Amino acid sequence: MTEQPPTPKPVWNFEKIGPNGYEEEGIAAFEIFNQQKGLDPLEVLVREAIQNSCDAALDDNLPVQVEFELRELRGGDATAFLEAIGYDSLRPHIEGTAAQEGTLQDRIEQDGLTQIKGRRLRVMTVSDYGTEGLWGAEGVEEEADGNFHKLVRAAMKSHEEGSATQGGSFGLGKAIYWMTSGAATVMLHSIPSKKPNAGSSRFIGRTWLPSHKTTDGDELRRWNNVGGWFGTPNKNSDGVARSISIWDDQAASLAASIGISRKDDASGTSFAIVAFDDPGRDEELDVGETCEALLKHVVKWYWPAICRKKLTVSVRGEVDGEVVVDEELTEVLESDPQVGRYVAAWNGLQDEGDNTSEYVEQTFDWQIPERKKPPAHQPATAEARLGMISTEAPDSYAPEAEFNSVALMRGGTGMVVQYYFTDQTIRRYNDVGKTFHAVLLTGKARGESESDTQLEIFLRTTEPPAHDRWSHEQERVRREYHSGKRGKGLTAKQSLSSYYADIDKFLRTLVEEPVADGARGPDRLMKRLNFGSSGKKPPQKPKLIVRRGKVTPGIGEWSFEGASFGLNSSSEWPASDHQWSFVVSVSIPEDGNRGSQLLPISNITVSSDDGHPSEFEPGATDVRVVAAPGAERVSFDLAVTMPELFGGGQRTTRVAAQLVAVCSAGES
Repeated sequence: MTEQPPTPKPVWNFEKIGPNGYEEEGIAAFEIFNQQKGLDPLEVLVREAIQNSCDAALDDNLPVQVEFELRELRGGDATAFLEAIGYDSLRPHIEGTAAQEGTLQDRIEQDGLTQIKGRRLRVMTVSDYGTEGLWGAEGVEEEADGNFHKLVRAAMKSHEEGSATQGGSFGLGKAIYWMTSGAATVMLHSIPSKKPNAGSSRFIGRTWLPSHKTTDGDELRRWNNVGGWFGTPNKNSDGVARSISIWDDQAASLAASIGISRKDDASGTSFAIVAFDDPGRDEELDVGETCEALLKHVVKWYWPAICRKKLTVSVRGEVDGEVVVDEELTEVLESDPQVGRYVAAWNGLQDEGDNTSEYVEQTFDWQIPERKKPPAHQPATAEARLGMISTEAPDSYAPEAEFNSVALMRGGTGMVVQYYFTDQTIRRYNDVGKTFHAVLLTGKARGESESDTQLEIFLRTTEPPAHDRWSHEQERVRREYHSGKRGKGLTAKQSLSSYYADIDKFLRTLVEEPVADGARGPDRLMKRLNFGSSGKKPPQKPKLIVRRGKVTPGIGEWSFEGASFGLNSSSEWPASDHQWSFVVSVSIPEDGNRGSQLLPISNITVSSDDGHPSEFEPGATDVRVVAAPGAERVSFDLAVTMPELFGGGQRTTRVAAQLVAVCSAGES
């Protein structure tokens, strides 16, 4: 019996600076993402990870399962994890990078090395099931026809490039895995579903570091910015050392040693983000808080996919072996405090809701500009559908609630691209005491016709790397679509502008007073919403005029001094004949939506001549103020407690606190 050679031990392999001496301090993908303003990295991780998984679904009739697990390993468990990923040979590169100047270098020093040296190591695992896994050749010398090379070897190259059904178009979404690692290191375990390696267990590690230096004794070495790979030692045809995928039993054993085994050996991929860190925060949330934030982000952006039974998501948190969070999202109901009203509007578009008088619907015919690149086409027209629910504005909102926006959707995945709104539209709804929740279906989210596909490709092309809006300013738009220099029809810029104009006009029409016959909105719409445009006299309700007074930001507390709310002098609702009150609250806009975080009220003082607060308890997020008989204005001083996030420290944070009141009227 011939004795089998021992299995080679996995090693880290880095590329030395080439003969031209070229060096690069940063990572291009990271720099592009950093240029996108207002991105929450944790939110981007949720959006991109789930989008990538849904794009790789094996069967459109079966849901994709995505699991997020955040573990905090301490002491010996952290040491064992680091030993399993060959940290002894990785360490000189991590420390050499941290010794240099730069944003990424500082993060590695302050976050990654702090976790590693303190043996309080956070590992975020993202696993998907019902997906195709990482298949295909290494793509080092041979032809790379699978997705493995694009994800693990290449930079800034998208999977299924050119596909009309993919979620993204830049290939930058994968960078978020490495961006959220304090060591810029991710370990991958996958079971491919496609030949030539279907059913086999595959393991590889990748670190994505800028150019850096290390010392080996007295020898100084310089390394290229492509980073390094952890795998089976190998050589190319020129005899140059490299690391390639680890397979089968050795791969499964390695995966088990770091906690990313595949359940039931099912196809798909697991990513282990080493020294997980949210680069958007100076002070990291604890494991439980991070898991709760993940759950909210999943619901916010993927409730349509969950409602369509295309997706299930679980979130689990563990600290030193103790489970602190374990939740699974398999449905999102109309009663959900965060997005329930959007679900109701979406159900209306699916003809699944009760279509009450609150629900209205509108169809738009949108022109798609001429496309110059394959698949080329002449100007075309596609349909977009908008469903909306408008209700009386509540006295207060749940802190996580999304409202007064249009959830823009394209693609078959079931992801919300953006919650779109304009301040002008919101002001009009506030003036009549209304709030709205709307859903727009377009492209593949609306249907499967040729024009739906053409609109899908156009909108995907207009999205920046984060895929969080539609904008004509992307370079690809100018290359691929009519820009005014040639061709017929609207340009890409004009087309997009007309889309948003249609949405804005429709929303504003619902709250505008008619100026002449035919100048009002659709009759069906007006009758349902009853905003006073249906011929019925609107309810006699006063409008409030606000004076914010002197606003004093302070550490831990903000105050509003000399603020007041009073009746509009032109109101036909005189205070002398009625009793009136208002509910006041202070909120911080989050994620582009107003009132998403209500602040605890620590104190309120009302002029005795004007009125009095009703049953106020310090710490409440709103307080009702009752006007004195005959009073047309109520003046007050108010103090609120600010979250620790805005309370001080060296980080500069811009925040606007908004004073909000909802009037309540009743006969005296």
